Amino acid sequence: MGHDLVAVKAGTVFNLFDQGLLAGIPLTPEGVNVIVDGVTYPLWRAKTYEDSRRIDNLLDMYGEKSIRDHLEEP
Repeated sequence: MGHDLVAVKAGTVFNLFDQGLLAGIPLTPEGVNVIVDGVTYPLWRAKTYEDSRRIDNLLDMYGEKSIRDHLEEP
C-alpha cells in the first residue's frame, strides 16, 4: 500500500500523500526519513515558497503529523 505514498513536509509537520495529489508540485529531498506505522519514508519538501503553500493547503485538508515524533533515528 505504501508504494504510492510520499512523505511531504511544510515547516515542522508532514503527512503521507498519494502521488496523484502532488502532481505538478516539484519536490526536493529533505535528507531525512520518517517512520509511519512501521514503514520508513524519505521526507520531501516543496522546491519553492509558492509550492510550499500548496503543500500547506494539503496538510490543512488531510491533517498533519509532527516530524519530531516520526523522525528515524540515525
